[in-house]
Amino acid sequence: MIRPVVLFALCSTTGFATLAQGADSIKVPETAYRMEQCLNAALAAKAGKVKALEMELNNQVPVYEFTIELSGKGEWEVTCNAMTGKVIAIEEDVEETSVVTTQHEDMIKAAFEKLAVVSEDQARAIARLAHPGEVGEVDRKLTAAQVPVFEFEITMADGAEREVQVDALSGLIIGVEEEIYAIGDD
Repeated sequence: MIRPVVLFALCSTTGFATLAQGADSIKVPETAYRMEQCLNAALAAKAGKVKALEMELNNQVPVYEFTIELSGKGEWEVTCNAMTGKVIAIEEDVEETSVVTTQHEDMIKAAFEKLAVVSEDQARAIARLAHPGEVGEVDRKLTAAQVPVFEFEITMADGAEREVQVDALSGLIIGVEEEIYAIGDD
């Protein structure tokens, strides 16, 4: 079994790790908890196969975001606060089709559409007003509490990328993430 720390070193040296756009080196913020500790917390929350890891600043707080694949039950993003070691968010990817059965995918999409009050266009305008830039990928997610969330990947004028999360119930921005590094296929 490869320990996570060895896996990180292996991925970093073989090119699997990606840097935030425009960065020529990784400037990793100090954390109180190691990635392995947060990995254990994430797997305790959603046991499955880890497909990807991102380190991000979530509202200026360092977090580890794990993409975990559950056989026949979709992909989940589990976010762990690197300062407390606690899982702070669990979200199901609505549009991931690689492991989700069509029936499960249709059920999740229908739940998102039924629950969402704010349209994608309205949420996009809210995100761009607060973080002007070019919108790339758009994800729809359902939190563990069944709250629909739009996540917009926005490239800022300086080349930095931010993920802006807009609550599809209230229209409020509930999170802004700045990627530090990514490992795996997310």
